[in-house]
Amino acid sequence: MKQQQIVVKVTGNPPSSQLWWFLNGKLVGETKGSEVLVLSMTRGNHILVCVTADGVKAKVEYQVY
Repeated sequence: MKQQQIVVKVTGNPPSSQLWWFLNGKLVGETKGSEVLVLSMTRGNHILVCVTADGVKAKVEYQVY
């Protein structure tokens, strides 16, 4: 079976702005501006948080069946 993936990105940020991505409290990637991050899907409940260099956070909770 092929591994499912999810693509996430933040829009409206300056191209040079650094972003850090945390999945369930663990750092899973870094992007700049509106670059995309590709995550492998795993079953269960998840919390994805994106943090800017200024400490601004965006959070989404999702469930994979």
